[in-house]
Amino acid sequence: MIGINITPLAPFEARGKNVVREVAKINRLKRRIKKRIETAVFTSMSDKDIAKMVEQDVEKIKVLAKDLEKRVS
Repeated sequence: MIGINITPLAPFEARGKNVVREVAKINRLKRRIKKRIETAVFTSMSDKDIAKMVEQDVEKIKVLAKDLEKRVS
């Protein structure tokens, strides 16, 4: 019989890893937003449409940041 040594993570250690993942998710979203804006500018999208797109994306970031703050505190 072959066993796998699985040690449970300490709660504070798991919380730290989850925070790192959530921060990485927010940073990925920021990079994606920047790329979408660059693409929109190069394709001559109107300023109103770009502003609307950015506004929606900023709301997503605010929600993620709020959830992260709830988890951490």
